[in-house]
This record gives sequence, structure tokens and C-alpha cells, in this order.
Amino acid sequence: MEFIIFTTIIWALAFFSIYTRTQTRIAASQWVYLNIPNGSKILTEQWDDGLPIPIEQFSPSHIKITPSAMYDTDDLYKLITYHIT
Repeated sequence: MEFIIFTTIIWALAFFSIYTRTQTRIAASQWVYLNIPNGSKILTEQWDDGLPIPIEQFSPSHIKITPSAMYDTDDLYKLITYHIT
């Protein structure tokens, strides 16, 4: 019985530890702001919550964010539209 209680407590503490770290979308946005040059193009999935998100003194206005239709049929329009230079 003690083993079950002990492992349950350990599991609960391990699970709770995810709330002691920076949320992944915030950490990823901070990385983008610190490592991606102004004017860069970022392709995002059209159905996804895009990155970067506005945080603190940073704004995504200096980065060109283009949602890509990655699940649409590949064709010439898609190649030209999402070409990265």
C-alpha cells in the first residue's frame, strides 16, 4: 500500500512540474525574436496557432508570417507562393 501512495505522490509531483516551466509557445516565440532576423519569412500551418506570439516588448510585426496550405495539392501556384528565398 505504501508503494502505491509513494508512486502516486511522485507521479503527481512530476506532472505538476510542467507548470513550473515557461509555456512552450512563449519559449518558442522568445527564441524566434532573439534568433530570426527582421524581415524574415516564417511559414506556418494554416490551421495551427501561429508563432511567434506577441510577448512583452516583442511584436511579430517585423517578421513576415505566411500561412501555408501544406495539405493542398502540390502545384505551380503553391511552389511560387511559398518559395523561400
